[in-house]
Amino acid sequence: MDNQATTHTYTDEELIVRSRTDNVVFGILIERYESKLNRYIRRITNVTDEDRQDILQNVFLKVYTNLNAFDESLSFNSWIYRITRNEVIDWSRRSQHQRDRGYIDTDDTLFDQIESYEHFLKDLELQENKHVLLKGLNALKPISREVLMLQYFEEKSYQEMSDILKKPVPTISTLLRRAKQELKSWYSNNQHNHD
Repeated sequence: MDNQATTHTYTDEELIVRSRTDNVVFGILIERYESKLNRYIRRITNVTDEDRQDILQNVFLKVYTNLNAFDESLSFNSWIYRITRNEVIDWSRRSQHQRDRGYIDTDDTLFDQIESYEHFLKDLELQENKHVLLKGLNALKPISREVLMLQYFEEKSYQEMSDILKKPVPTISTLLRRAKQELKSWYSNNQHNHD
């Protein structure tokens, strides 16, 4: 690559091709995805910052070692999110901390993003505070929580969610509908606790 400025104009897929022969270019992909994947890991599991960094390193190592196996019919974005999801699952199994229920980080960044999704709150008829919403999300089945997170917080399309979760698009649609119903039901059943 001629200079750093021009490398940022390439698509992920173009950078993958270039990364196969130029190790420096792979760093640009890391720059593009590190904070997004860090945030995604934090939202779908309860691990320490150190563990999250280890997971992230494993993800980038797997991506790098599998550059030649990258299926160009998928988007790189979907591929790296799927690798991240699988690494979180593997990490949970290895560390024996897998639980029926996950955890959602309640830092201010997440609260700010929730505020930007008024349509989401309205659609779910949730006008309560952010803490109640987070409690509700934590009460969902892991797959329900994950599809809501992917759509509303990671802003993934149905096709991207399909690629990440390895489920057909109609199944994603059904999972989202059920997740919203599950959250509404949780809210209705727990409304008296929040009045």
